[in-house]
Amino acid sequence: MRLLYTVQRYGEEVVGGSEAAARAFAERLVDRGHEVEVVTSCARSYVDWSDAYQPGVSNLNGVVVNRLPIEQLRRAERFGSLQSWMVSGPHPVPHFQQMRRAKHMGPDIAGYRRWLADNVKRFNAAIFMTYLYSTTTRGLPSASGRVPTLLQPTAHDEPPLWVRLYDTLAPGGSHHRSAGYGQHPHRTDTRPAFPSGPSAQQLLGGNQP
Repeated sequence: MRLLYTVQRYGEEVVGGSEAAARAFAERLVDRGHEVEVVTSCARSYVDWSDAYQPGVSNLNGVVVNRLPIEQLRRAERFGSLQSWMVSGPHPVPHFQQMRRAKHMGPDIAGYRRWLADNVKRFNAAIFMTYLYSTTTRGLPSASGRVPTLLQPTAHDEPPLWVRLYDTLAPGGSHHRSAGYGQHPHRTDTRPAFPSGPSAQQLLGGNQP
């Protein structure tokens, strides 16, 4: 199979649970004989998303990595106030404000949705790693309907998880797809918004050793 992983950062120097999981999945799938590509940012830090890698195409342990530059850095003071208001302010939060917060969450990747529109049909499936960042909130709706999609939310019980915007990412939401989990015991820590779709294990070969 030809598989696409989308994740906010990617690289051996990147520190982060979701990013490490994405790289482990991608490299293991290559070992199983699949063709795997990643589309990601040039950032190494999620604090401001500043470019640290060169844009373009490279190969890391058999995985083809497509890096796109950051269009706008994250401003901590603006994002911090939006985040605090979203979590602790009055509810319900208007949808346009949820979208505004998602944009400032970042990463704001130049040409990301255009890249997906132009390339996603080359793959048998697109896998979106972690629910939190704009690589998923903006990318998953762009890929939906073009190719089978799988969301690996890597979610735990944290305040952003309860932002209603993320309901649209779940199977049965505005964009239907499957959700996959690294380990089933942790599913009790996540919202019912991320139930596992029937094809999630099949898509990733989860029943294989």
